[in-house]
Amino acid sequence: MLKPKFQDLIYPDSVILIRGDDDYIRKHAKSLTKDQNTKWDPENLNRRLAKWHENNNLSLFQKANAAEDLGMSNAKKPKLPMTRFF
Repeated sequence: MLKPKFQDLIYPDSVILIRGDDDYIRKHAKSLTKDQNTKWDPENLNRRLAKWHENNNLSLFQKANAAEDLGMSNAKKPKLPMTRFF
């Protein structure tokens, strides 16, 4: 029986960008009780937001498309935006 092969080097020609505001997340974190707020303290939240912005920058698609080894069998795996926040 053939096993399915995950195609991890395929990415879209178009991207839908939904922008939000970090202040919304900060306000939500402040509204949580101490028991609910296990990982949203300001230091962790700022670190997580910075990491999210780094990993979800749309220029990652542009860099992947402009790679000289694009489409070659020995191409480096591009870093593409991720889809999860926490």
